Amino acid sequence: MKLFIRNFYYTFPLVAALFATVLFSCTKDIKVPDKVIDNDGLVDQGVTSSLTAVIGSDTFRSTQTLAIINDTSIKISGSNANGDIIELYVRDTVLGVFKVGSDTTCSYKDAKNNEKYVANKATDQGNITISSIDSAKKLITGTFVFIGRQTVGVKTRTITEGSFKLKLDWKKTHEVNVNDTVYREDRPGIIDSLSAVYNATDTIIFNPLKPYQYLGWLHLEGTKNGDKFHINFPPNIEPGTYMLSGDLSTYSAYYLDSISPTVKYRYVADGASELIITENNTLTRKVIGTFNFHGVVEGTTPEMTVELSSGKFLFSY
Repeated sequence: MKLFIRNFYYTFPLVAALFATVLFSCTKDIKVPDKVIDNDGLVDQGVTSSLTAVIGSDTFRSTQTLAIINDTSIKISGSNANGDIIELYVRDTVLGVFKVGSDTTCSYKDAKNNEKYVANKATDQGNITISSIDSAKKLITGTFVFIGRQTVGVKTRTITEGSFKLKLDWKKTHEVNVNDTVYREDRPGIIDSLSAVYNATDTIIFNPLKPYQYLGWLHLEGTKNGDKFHINFPPNIEPGTYMLSGDLSTYSAYYLDSISPTVKYRYVADGASELIITENNTLTRKVIGTFNFHGVVEGTTPEMTVELSSGKFLFSY
C-alpha cells in the first residue's frame, strides 16, 4: 500500500557608561595556530567545564555547558540549576575581543520569568574575549560582559565578570544563510528520526530532512515516496502539549500526498491534532516529542481525511 504522509510545519546608568567607554572596544587579532597553550596551565585530563557571570547581585554558575567551533564561528552556551541560559556567538575563529553586533551576539534567558535579553546590534554594549583555543587539548577560555535588551519589553539586564573555560567540540562544518534562512550543516551525535502509523495500518518511517529556521520559526519535515510531512514550531519552544492547526500562526502541521507528479493533496491539521514536546535542549539543540495528526483537504466533498497516529520525532537543529 502506498504510504501517505504530511508536512508538519531568545546596576545601572553609571555601569553602562563605564562599559561603553572602557570595556567595549574591539580589537581582533592573532589567527589561531595549530596549538595555543592555555595561559593558566589547563591540562586535557580532569578539566571541568565552567561558565560563570554576575547578573545584578546574583552569581550565575553553569551546571551544563556547550562549546562548538567550526569553519566560520564559535558558539558557547551555559545553563544553571534554575534553567537560566547564557549564550555567546562569534562569527569568527580567531583570538581577540569582539564587540557585539551583527557578527557577535550575547544573550541571557531568565527561566523563572520567561524573559530573554539580547545584545546583537552595533548600538548595544558588550564584548566577548576569546583568550585561548587549544586544538590539541580541545579547550577554549575567555571572558564576556554585556547589557541585554528584553526581546519583548523595555527592560535591560547587565551581565558582568563573565568567564568561561570549556571543553571544545571541534566541528569542521559551517552554517549557510540563504535569504535569512539558516541551515545548520553540523548536527553532532544525533540521528534525526520521524515516524508515524498511517490510517491505523502501516508504520511509516520518514526520511528526515535537514531542519531549517526562518525568522525564528523552526521547521521539521520528512519525506517518503514523494509524500512529505511538515511540523512548524514558533520561537521559544517549550515542553508541553499543544493543539496542531492548519495555519502558520502557531504550532501547525500538514501532510502533502503526492498521488502522481501532477496530482498532490495537501492535508492540514485540524482541531483533533495534538503535538507533545517532551524535550527541547537549547544547549545540544535537540527537540524530541510525539504527535497525533488528523489532516483534512479543505473544500473537498466528501471531506478527504488522513490519520497519522503514534507519531514520534527527534531532530537536532
